[in-house]
Amino acid sequence: MQDTEPRFSAMRLYSARMAVSPLRVQLFLAEKNVQIPETTLDLLKGEQRSAEYQRIAPNMRVPTLMLPDGTVIRESLAICRYIEALMPEPALFGRGALQQALVEQWQRIMELELLQPMAMAFRHGHPMARTIQEQVPEFGVQARAAALKRIAILNRELADRLWIAGEGFSVADLTAFAALRAFRFADFSIPEEHANLTRWFDAVRARPAIHARFKAWGAK
Repeated sequence: MQDTEPRFSAMRLYSARMAVSPLRVQLFLAEKNVQIPETTLDLLKGEQRSAEYQRIAPNMRVPTLMLPDGTVIRESLAICRYIEALMPEPALFGRGALQQALVEQWQRIMELELLQPMAMAFRHGHPMARTIQEQVPEFGVQARAAALKRIAILNRELADRLWIAGEGFSVADLTAFAALRAFRFADFSIPEEHANLTRWFDAVRARPAIHARFKAWGAK
């Protein structure tokens, strides 16, 4: 049963289906067993640019978490940290000084070296992104090369451990998984030769909370 106590049910999450940053928050909430009422925006239709949403998030990005008192938290990792403070278990940002430092390290690496290049490759190279981004194709090509290089490195790094930050599943895994899952339609499928990365991806996808969330969405 999901946590439906008033402190969560009185919040509202503005999100989008399968976009990378909303996906990270949605899967984080699933792992925490927390349910927050959600308003889903269609990014390709430009619903994030509506006057109503701009009053909530002037930067017109998702996800956004609105608290009962009207306070707005707009960055996906900030939302995750806030939920972690309210619901410490399971500890997705690590326990103790060393583990928390390692999770922070790997979360930053996955965000800066994997998620962001993949996002830029999509924004500057995929036809679908033309409605949301003035594209610079050359930059898209460079970003794609950087992302593919990082994917190969991650495959090697996972040779001797189950999870990215080492001890225990963490937000670092969610960041990398959200990137690889969200952008797989943009020719970022994991190459067959990357057996370690495939094993890790399948292990994340099979986690009960994440499997249930995708099943509820009707997504494979």
